[in-house]
Amino acid sequence: QKSEWWYGPYRLYWNMMWRVATPILLFVILLASAVDFQPLKYGGYEFPYWAGIIGWFISFASMICIPIVFCLTVFELDWSAEGARVPRIRFKGFQETLRPQESWGNPEREFYGNCADGTTAQV
Repeated sequence: QKSEWWYGPYRLYWNMMWRVATPILLFVILLASAVDFQPLKYGGYEFPYWAGIIGWFISFASMICIPIVFCLTVFELDWSAEGARVPRIRFKGFQETLRPQESWGNPEREFYGNCADGTTAQV
């Protein structure tokens, strides 16, 4: 059986790490890298400036997905207006965005919940 005294702090820890600490830490690392940027060197050869720019674009290619998906999740585009050439943009808010969807189900409840015969699953 799950220990309630341990589960509460554990859940709070992971929520704070993923929602607050990790994004802040990644942004600080990115900012520090940009501030401390120096021309690329290998041995005695110094690469041209454009090679560094290409490297930054490659780095951002993997990170740009995060703000794009965030914006697509927080803002909803409504194309339903008759003859609309530009969609209406609706701010869904953070509470609605961060709330688990019903379609996700609840694996914990399904695992720890009541079985068909009325008993509780044993771990």
